[in-house]
Amino acid sequence: MAAAAAAIDPPAADERQAAPAPAFSVEGAAEADFTNPLAAAGEQPAWAAQPAPTMPDDRGLQDGGGGGGGGGGGGGAPDAADDDASAAAADPSAPPLRPVPGAAAACSPQVGNGGASLVSSSSSSSAAGAQQQQAAAADADPPVVRCRLFEKTCLDHDSLVLYSPRHNPRHPSFRSPARALELPGVRADYHSCDGAWGTAFDYPPPLVRPATPGEESDALASPAFSRCTLPVLLFPSSLYELGDFFRNTVATVRGLQRAGLLDPRMTLAVAALGMRLEPWHAFLLRPFSAWAPTTLSHLSSRLPSDRAEPYSPDGTHVRCFSQLLACPTPRYWAPAAAAAAGEEGGSAAAGAAGGGGGGGGGEAAQRGLLAAAAGRRVRSNGGGGGGTGGAEAPGGQQHPPLWATGQDVLEHYRRELPPDGGIPVPGPGAPAEDPLYPHALRDPSKLRVLIAARRSRAARARLLNQEQVWSWCTKFAPPPGVGRAWNGTACALHEFGRDLTRDLALASRADALIAVHGPDLYLGGLAMPRRSSVIELRPYGFNATSDPRADAYLRAPLRAEDDALFWWGVDVEDASASKPGQRELERRGDPRAWPRDRHLTMRLVPLQYLLERVALTRRDVGRYRAFRDKGQAHVSDGAPPRTLGPGE
Repeated sequence: MAAAAAAIDPPAADERQAAPAPAFSVEGAAEADFTNPLAAAGEQPAWAAQPAPTMPDDRGLQDGGGGGGGGGGGGGAPDAADDDASAAAADPSAPPLRPVPGAAAACSPQVGNGGASLVSSSSSSSAAGAQQQQAAAADADPPVVRCRLFEKTCLDHDSLVLYSPRHNPRHPSFRSPARALELPGVRADYHSCDGAWGTAFDYPPPLVRPATPGEESDALASPAFSRCTLPVLLFPSSLYELGDFFRNTVATVRGLQRAGLLDPRMTLAVAALGMRLEPWHAFLLRPFSAWAPTTLSHLSSRLPSDRAEPYSPDGTHVRCFSQLLACPTPRYWAPAAAAAAGEEGGSAAAGAAGGGGGGGGGEAAQRGLLAAAAGRRVRSNGGGGGGTGGAEAPGGQQHPPLWATGQDVLEHYRRELPPDGGIPVPGPGAPAEDPLYPHALRDPSKLRVLIAARRSRAARARLLNQEQVWSWCTKFAPPPGVGRAWNGTACALHEFGRDLTRDLALASRADALIAVHGPDLYLGGLAMPRRSSVIELRPYGFNATSDPRADAYLRAPLRAEDDALFWWGVDVEDASASKPGQRELERRGDPRAWPRDRHLTMRLVPLQYLLERVALTRRDVGRYRAFRDKGQAHVSDGAPPRTLGPGE
């Protein structure tokens, strides 16, 4: 296939660098005629005479249609999803994928079928493809995402301009109008005005149109399609909520990479409606690409083509691409959920069950292309179903591997972490000990506890008595049964988010984290060693009974991840122990979000109760599960604490 493609599609003279056969190939697809002049047109644009895209036929991958009749036939690609390569077993010892150091030195090597492909077709039985599929080690199931492939496409002011004549009504090869890019479930929010303000709205589908002879921009009138830069356009929900962005988008990108679907040399471009990203966006995405993340608005802007850019191996501003991928990430999807929500015409998610009619061979090709990422065999029999597996939430949604994703972020930055873990080394000439960051935090024989502080009065959900909690922690006495191994506690009061590398350094040495529900649990907890403990404090009125999202944030995913971290929780049931947040005081925003944002004063009795069990457990999963099964991992803030059962 690769040789045939190369024979009919020599590298175009205007392309920046020749490349091997494309990553997005589909075996068995018929060649398409992309070189006929425009019918009845008075002029022929320069792009109309350019060679065909390297993928001979993008039926079902670009516009989701075009393939013959029902039953999955129609002359499209054969359904390769039944190939044994798509059912490779996971190898727990396989290392995670890492961005390629120095990838800028060569933009084209091993991006085609002959090497580490950017998208693994399940029809390929190469050793590289099998290794990538096996790299999904220790994860339940890779995520399923409705990604849509575009060929020979330019970006212009957030719009996608397609150069395939199949979408041009005046061309003899015209098959169907350019289909809109659907973004089901993607909810946009504003910078500094997250969804709690009640301003969230459905993300507007980007304009997708064919190129015309009347292009205003010279770059679009005579495009040079880069084969070096391969963008992945990410359309996340709740972009400015750190927890949602991490669990829905970052975890999904990681899962796609480990499944062999995305290569770390791809450029990650976040759709942000013209707004800027926060530093933590780039910090969390950077481990999963060899290039700096960017935004769709910047990538599609009409900047000079010689402008230096860090987001691609081209090194300059490019906005026309041989291939690009668009991936909505409204949530982290499980295969079962995607199978039920598959779209007609070939944009069905990876692992989706077959369905006759509509997309024909293109739909089968899409399933064959993406099924390998789902790590299972998918049959196209008109009504079959994909495999199931992993831990699922209600509605078929799979819990993301939060801790594993956090560990990949930690490993990426490990060389950049302060060598002392952010704690001054004691000794002559060393700075005086900071009581909030004692030297003892470096001693692994102690129970090292981080307490998340939020000092800004504008912060949401603050722990109002955080200094009192820290002081109590420094004097914590172990319960009977801890034994001679006990060597005291070392407690730090730390504000997360100010220095992200120091956050990782401190968390990677901690045994326990105490934090109010919110982003601190992600910035800190997910970098902690396996089977450490997190104690989540929930404000009055925010619990699994009043808001099912309370458990979905951290508790349920960690349990589904084989208790990668031990979750402990305190629900505030005394209204006098919470104070309304700013929005609740002003009666503004979404009232459903008010309980989550309340400040709280935490009684020490439930903290003593839980930290005693943390000390008894340390990292023994059997002991932790014994406490959890007795209902002693989740308590109220009463005196004495009331144990809370499942669903409370």
